[in-house]
Amino acid sequence: MDYTDLFSHLAAAGVTLCAVDGHLRAGPAERLTDELRAAIREHREALLSARCEVCGEPTGGYGFCDAHDPFADEPEP
Repeated sequence: MDYTDLFSHLAAAGVTLCAVDGHLRAGPAERLTDELRAAIREHREALLSARCEVCGEPTGGYGFCDAHDPFADEPEP
C-alpha cells in the first residue's frame, strides 16, 4: 500500500494520525495492528512532509490541515 492508501486503512480501523513536532502520533494504540504500524513506519517521511493543499501547513499525510478539512464537519456514522 502507498501512503495515500494508508488513510483509508487507518480510518477503517478507527485510527487517527497526526504530526506533532516532527513525530507521527497514531491512536488509539489498541486499534493499531502490526501491519498498520509497519505501513506508518515505511511511509513516515512522506507522511511528515505532506502539506495542506490549501494553505501549505503540515498535515501528517492527509491532504488538508484541520482548518481546511472538507470532511471535518461531517458527523461520524
